[in-house]
Amino acid sequence: MQSERILWIDLAKGMSIILVALGHWGLSGIPVVGEWFTSFRMPLFFFVSGILFSTKYDLKTFLKKRGRALILPYFYFSLIVFSCFLMLGIKDVSDFNHVILYGWGGYALWFIPVLVFTQLFWFVIRKNFNHFVSFVLIVFSAIIGYLLSIRTNNFPYNLLLVFTSVFFFGIGNLLKETLICLFRKNITYLISYSLMFFCFRCFIYLMEAQKLIILVMN
Repeated sequence: MQSERILWIDLAKGMSIILVALGHWGLSGIPVVGEWFTSFRMPLFFFVSGILFSTKYDLKTFLKKRGRALILPYFYFSLIVFSCFLMLGIKDVSDFNHVILYGWGGYALWFIPVLVFTQLFWFVIRKNFNHFVSFVLIVFSAIIGYLLSIRTNNFPYNLLLVFTSVFFFGIGNLLKETLICLFRKNITYLISYSLMFFCFRCFIYLMEAQKLIILVMN
């Protein structure tokens, strides 16, 4: 039986993918506009990924599915990309061990290991805790992620980002049924929440632009 498609989820998923792609095509370099979009495109991606995520499988089945869907393609594409870099002279053979041990750094493939470990982290949480405890755990995780980001950004496969990404991923998953029910009943909810999100992101961007967070820390 074919599952029902939900329009706003498809639109959100498409928007998040387009924003991620545009970021790598130069959107991030546009003054003000690029910085604003960059500030929420990855949180949006993980939020939507959380909405689409299911914990109905056992751990063994989950790992098999992630391996086929993300891990194997990641290594295949890494090999292809690295081969192209070798031919173009961007990297040499000595860089291969670094890519294997530490990942791609800021290149486009970086988010795949982060997404895999984010899903695994959230899978373990939801299999063992109720909604409230799960929410508390990801809030603490976001705080830990922020504190770690102040001290270091150099970690294999950017895995320190998992502490932050699991917050957005988990929020999306926890709100999944609520959002589906609200938006299915009335499109006004979708417009209202979209406007709230837009205003919230403008506020956060202004805070970042004015370095208010650093001021508070000092």
